[in-house]
Amino acid sequence: MDAMPSLTSPDEDHIISCTSVIQQADYEGFLKKFIHLNFERVDSSNVKLIYRTFDPAGIEKIRLRQKPSSVLLDYRLLRESKSDEGYEWTNMHEGGLLVVRRANGTKVIVLK
Repeated sequence: MDAMPSLTSPDEDHIISCTSVIQQADYEGFLKKFIHLNFERVDSSNVKLIYRTFDPAGIEKIRLRQKPSSVLLDYRLLRESKSDEGYEWTNMHEGGLLVVRRANGTKVIVLK
């Protein structure tokens, strides 16, 4: 799926690749299934996806139904960037592809 994100389902949100180990991933509608979620600085009703990785640096590709309003890394707002730490959005025929580049952080929160 990493090589051809267009083959993934356009009507569902999915992490399709990661350069690290995903320790936990929770999607909108299923955010309360684990006890370890900690939203001390984020309104959980605005969360589309939250995940934690093992390594503090890495790259994730995520198929989303719509562009997120913002992406947080360890509660820091990431900026849109094609090369540095941040995120990149690419529109597809339906939805799009979110690429998150982490240089120093393990907890990513994607907001609606």
